[in-house]
Amino acid sequence: MNMRRIAAGVAFAVLTVGCGEQSPSTTVKASPSNKVEASPVGNAADLLFSCGSGHTFTAALFDGPSNAETLNGVVGDVFRKFLATPPPDYGFPAQGWYLAGADASSATFVARDAGGQELLTIGLANHAVGWEVDNYGACGARVVLNGLGNADWALDQTAPPPLATDSHFVALVREVECASGQSSATRIVPPAIWYEPDRILVMFSVRPPPGQLQTCQGNPSSRVVVILDEPIGDRQLLDAGRYPPGDPTKPLP
Repeated sequence: MNMRRIAAGVAFAVLTVGCGEQSPSTTVKASPSNKVEASPVGNAADLLFSCGSGHTFTAALFDGPSNAETLNGVVGDVFRKFLATPPPDYGFPAQGWYLAGADASSATFVARDAGGQELLTIGLANHAVGWEVDNYGACGARVVLNGLGNADWALDQTAPPPLATDSHFVALVREVECASGQSSATRIVPPAIWYEPDRILVMFSVRPPPGQLQTCQGNPSSRVVVILDEPIGDRQLLDAGRYPPGDPTKPLP
């Protein structure tokens, strides 16, 4: 796939959204150092994703035919036995499963849900009694970041929708990890952006809040104006911090 990473600086302005108040606008110019911090790889295809535990995988895992249903050995046997009578509430497909990774102690399987918009996962562990299913459910795959926290983003519905001729858009960015309800406006890292023929992938991340113990009562969003190097054209804007890439026209959860 023809893809390239942004080569010039990214400018963005951050305004905190919360309690009906906004902070003064501040513009930040990305430098080479924080562009490296924002993205651990040069190509979006090399981003590693995780379901929160278990083995990591890249988007290339799903390029070929599914491989889990014919997996040899005890791991494949335990997986197929579980899939033959799966829990009824998760809608596990009978086909289309991929082995994300396996070692002597665990194995991770992933598959797209019926709508193709989310991932499901089944995890196996090698316990004292042998291999058995250890966890299963929705995957919620997010990019693996080194020393940074994940952040979701969506288009700000109160701003005019971006046009094909626009080279900017307004996003609402929300920290994923627990942060004691603190705003992440001053901790948002300049986004990593990849331009492709049919889509523009944008990935936000945040620096962790100070302190080791954080409570989880929900995080406020920050309003971010992102300046692109190119007009959007007929390409789709997508959140590259999730897999499958998130649709930013949908409100943040």
